[in-house]
Amino acid sequence: MDITADHRKTSIIGWANQNRPASDASEHARTSYQAMLANKILRSACHNKFLRSRLPMHTHAVTLSQHKFLTARQRIIALLHDVLEDSLKNDPEHKWEAQDLLNLGIDQDIVDAVVTLTHKPGEKYFDYIQRIAKSGDSDIIIVKMLDLSHNSQNERYAHLMPQREIDRFDKYNVSFHYLGAVLQTMRHGPTPLRHIDANTPVHDFMFAVHQYSDHPDRTNTLLDQFSSVAARLPVTRPTLYETFLKDEFARNNPPVKMPYTLPEIVAIGRKTTREIKQALKDVKEAQNNLHDMHFIQNDFGTYADHMNTNNIAYYYLSGRLHKQTYQNIPMTMPGTPIDEFMKETGAYDDHIFFQHAMNKPSGP
Repeated sequence: MDITADHRKTSIIGWANQNRPASDASEHARTSYQAMLANKILRSACHNKFLRSRLPMHTHAVTLSQHKFLTARQRIIALLHDVLEDSLKNDPEHKWEAQDLLNLGIDQDIVDAVVTLTHKPGEKYFDYIQRIAKSGDSDIIIVKMLDLSHNSQNERYAHLMPQREIDRFDKYNVSFHYLGAVLQTMRHGPTPLRHIDANTPVHDFMFAVHQYSDHPDRTNTLLDQFSSVAARLPVTRPTLYETFLKDEFARNNPPVKMPYTLPEIVAIGRKTTREIKQALKDVKEAQNNLHDMHFIQNDFGTYADHMNTNNIAYYYLSGRLHKQTYQNIPMTMPGTPIDEFMKETGAYDDHIFFQHAMNKPSGP
């Protein structure tokens, strides 16, 4: 069957009337029909239109639909994702609306997905991206991420002015990673370091966990262009860290602390190799936990104290265990006072600091 013979709307309606499956048709028959119909509608909506790369416009959606990991529903959504937007200015024989898709037998949930993926005239781009995130439909988010990835290919925008090209790429880059974070939360639930859901504003995401968080001026420039945020954002960490992450982590995780006081480390240094190895394992685990949560410590001074204390303990016990120079740390003999060890390392030879560390309790 030739699905590209005639791209006029009337011809596609005629084809649909002849080939539409019966109400009791199998799921495979219904899906196959909708896929062929979607391909026809796509080519009609993109009739005589071309990408900046000079390729026919319909090749963009076809490329998205051919990803191997997509489900049948995702493929049909990918084929139709730009149809309503691309056909707005076409003549009646190549103009398509949501009701047309329904009338010809495209499932309601697929049509709803296409409507969600349609960028409305005058809608700020990041508002559009957040609307997609709020759909709660992972298929929609996946198709949009594929769309953003394909739109970011350099050759498609080689003819744009450099700064405009950079702005466009950054817009797509922010949107791609934002939707990816939303999808991750939808599928696996929140994690202590990344809880981004549909209620997280794009600007919070940019200021908190995206690569632009260290470039507030650039972030504000992008928001000026692509977001409806009324005022320029202050150069501060957003509520994403200040509220949810700290509270959620505190509710679900015990406080991270130094497993041993420094005097206890000295005592362990006098014990057997097995006990030293276990203590090293405990200290290393505490170090990893601190690395994982250092962004959300309520008291960054506490974090620094814990990390310094763990480092001292780790190298002290390592020198004792190996009985040799360990990463330029002097050999630690049984019973070596911790303050002498700290002085010898050079990194902790500040008398005030090591006295503070010696007196620091083991808790946070």
